[in-house]
Amino acid sequence: MKNQNTNGRSGLLSGGNWIVDQVKLIDIYPQPEQLGNIRAQSQGTGGAPYNVLVDLAKSGAPFPLYGAGLVGRDALGERVSDVKPSQRLTSSASCLVASGAARDRALEKLLAQHDKSATEKPILEINLKHPLVAAIAEAKDAAKDLSFLLLEQAQILDGELPEDPAAFASRLNRLVLRGIKL
Repeated sequence: MKNQNTNGRSGLLSGGNWIVDQVKLIDIYPQPEQLGNIRAQSQGTGGAPYNVLVDLAKSGAPFPLYGAGLVGRDALGERVSDVKPSQRLTSSASCLVASGAARDRALEKLLAQHDKSATEKPILEINLKHPLVAAIAEAKDAAKDLSFLLLEQAQILDGELPEDPAAFASRLNRLVLRGIKL
């Protein structure tokens, strides 16, 4: 029996914990109360949804692949309350919206200027069909830079400056240079 898709959607959505591992190569496994020297550090991506999507992509899955997850207590998680797939974005990679408990984003910014009340962290909505969002799953060591770039682009589109403009410029330069393979 063939399954009929009546809602116009197709593909596989893999959700769960997305991991950015902080890998540290040490010279010796220390005994209790001793120290080892960190020789090198790197970042790697993983977690069940990431692994499923990478394996399906490498095996040539004949259907669209999408990923979803929550932001943890990492640097991005300190700046947004949540990351959600967007139903409104068509050409942009990301946008900021008010959280459920917050007022309108424009009102939030106005009140913050006058220091009348604390602002809520926004929600970062991402366009799962955008190539930049899709690239995060394949980016391994650039995943953190790409994630921050999504947030900073959304801030710029919202009329704000990135929280740290120098870090934004440095991050953008790293990604551009990696893309043109200098």
